[in-house]
Amino acid sequence: MRKWDKKKKTAAALAAAVFLVIFPFAGLSDYLIRVAIMLMIYIIAALGLNMISGEAGQVSMGQAGFFAVGAYGSALLSLKLGLPVILCMVFAALITGLVSAVLGILALRLSGGYLAVITLALSEAIRLIIVNWSSLTNGNVGLVAIPRPKLGPFMFQGYTEYYFMTLLFLILAVLASRNIIRSSFGLRLKMIKNDEIVSQTSGVNILREKVIAFTISGLFAGLSGALYAHLMRFIEPSVGANVRSNLFLCMVVLGGMGNMYGTIAAAVLLGILPELLRGFDALNQLIYGLILIVAMLFKAKNISLESIKARLSVRRAGKPE
Repeated sequence: MRKWDKKKKTAAALAAAVFLVIFPFAGLSDYLIRVAIMLMIYIIAALGLNMISGEAGQVSMGQAGFFAVGAYGSALLSLKLGLPVILCMVFAALITGLVSAVLGILALRLSGGYLAVITLALSEAIRLIIVNWSSLTNGNVGLVAIPRPKLGPFMFQGYTEYYFMTLLFLILAVLASRNIIRSSFGLRLKMIKNDEIVSQTSGVNILREKVIAFTISGLFAGLSGALYAHLMRFIEPSVGANVRSNLFLCMVVLGGMGNMYGTIAAAVLLGILPELLRGFDALNQLIYGLILIVAMLFKAKNISLESIKARLSVRRAGKPE
């Protein structure tokens, strides 16, 4: 049975890879390719949040703030210092990871609702710093003419070229996330999520593990923000709005807290939703709120995508052939 499941997963992965490679060449408009790029950017940010909120069980509502740090960091490095854009993206991700580590040391002594509130406040503080530090960030006017990446003589000017660059970063993010989750560190995060007291008595350094997970989460958010900035070529303070934090949290909760593949599926679903509801912003936010409420109710009753899948498998196994 396990061998068959492994074959199905391998076949699904190959089918997904083929689809992703041929997608930009299917005669689609630039708009649809840009939407696909945005979905990949959101998946990277959601995978990062899944590390702290899904695997470690610590609800963070500050992912949009770190997204903004990555976006502004990469944009400013490229505009002010003229560094290669891909190098700027890497530096921005590392800087965001460092910022999240420092803030994590301060915030992660709290948990539950207190942590959610403090991370929300930190995200808003980052946005206000961007607004008021106008000599560096250009305030509410924002940053314009952000350059596209260049690799030697090759320019990532078109959406198709940018699509494949983002896809490469996405693959690296998925592989890194999967390996971290399967590592001994990932196991310790699950222990903390299940019972912090038992974890501590087992010798797990609770604060250290949380800070590391928070740092990884910030690093992923910084990378996604950098990709966003060089895609749009214009950013302003609303890039770090709390609405985006709610979106990322919905992706993790709807996908099943700690379910990496569920998070990816939810990110695709919720990433497409704004395009379908374009022009109905109020309805958009109402739907996000309802999804979050329903998902939290399911979580409270211990119902997840994994448990539903397990029940369906049991029912199928019980049916006579």
